Amino acid sequence: MESENTIDHLNERERKVRELVFALARCLLDDLHEAVSVMLFDSFDALDSTRIGSLIDNFSEYAM
Repeated sequence: MESENTIDHLNERERKVRELVFALARCLLDDLHEAVSVMLFDSFDALDSTRIGSLIDNFSEYAM
């Protein structure tokens, strides 16, 4: 049996988290971290402190 989900099934918080992850992944694919010295986020309210810490740990190797 096959299941099909769309973003419409997610709540607002889950959508924001996915948008943030996709945006960060795209920045890495485009090597944006080499050209831009500062990134400003306003979606951290969608993440709890544990996930924010994990996100920072995962992306810290790309910081200058």
